Amino acid sequence: MIRTSDGRNVLYGSYVIGGDLNAHSAIWEDDNQQNRCGKQIAEILLDDTRITICTPKNLGTHPNPNGKESSTIDLTFSSPDLANLINPHVGPCWGSDHLPVITSLSISSSPIKTPNEHWKFNRNRWEEWNGDIECKTTPGILTAAETPNEAYQSFYSAIIEASNKHFKPKRINKEPKKPWWTPLCKKTTKEARKAYKLWRSTLLPSDKNNLNKLEAIKKRTIMAAKNQAWSNHIASMDKNTIAFWRFAKQMINKPSTPRTTAPITKPNGD
Repeated sequence: MIRTSDGRNVLYGSYVIGGDLNAHSAIWEDDNQQNRCGKQIAEILLDDTRITICTPKNLGTHPNPNGKESSTIDLTFSSPDLANLINPHVGPCWGSDHLPVITSLSISSSPIKTPNEHWKFNRNRWEEWNGDIECKTTPGILTAAETPNEAYQSFYSAIIEASNKHFKPKRINKEPKKPWWTPLCKKTTKEARKAYKLWRSTLLPSDKNNLNKLEAIKKRTIMAAKNQAWSNHIASMDKNTIAFWRFAKQMINKPSTPRTTAPITKPNGD
């Protein structure tokens, strides 16, 4: 946040904000007289070039119970660089006196996955490895790149090619099977995922209730399966502590995830 000379707090950078502001103004709706809150927001929009209203005029976020025209009091704002990429629209009624405002942002995120490679190095081949990389990353090759990303890809490819030539990747063991995973766990998880996809496509309260029900069944099923797995293992225990700790790790271990970076880019590539 930054504070202007007259004491107002204004956002900076790229951002999207929204909320129920109970504000009326001719800027974003017709047929409703401007109130104090609407006047203040309108003045900020006219005076400050760092904030833009994205709400379409007469969006109708607050239906009138008397059957008259709806009012637009739920507003969405953004920085100017994102304004043309934002599309606020209303969703179906969920029982509230306000309609849900769904804000779509037309940007692309391309995660660059960096695999956690494990290599078996040979000290006797370090000089050859370095020599191959130097041949492929001479100053002329890197400076000829038109973009930093192109230079990075050239350098990264040189390292991977040299590593594949002189070293060998270590064999990575697969994630251990979960001893508590049962066919019933698989079934309830599949049903919950299916219900989630259905609710995301319809946003209906009935589908949401069904999703909550199946999620609860899935959690109870998994918890019961874990408890049963522990009971079975404890009943078969002997003095072999190594086997016990191996089983314990299988029960609590989570699969490793690769490191990712996800730079946000606009459709034009910026």
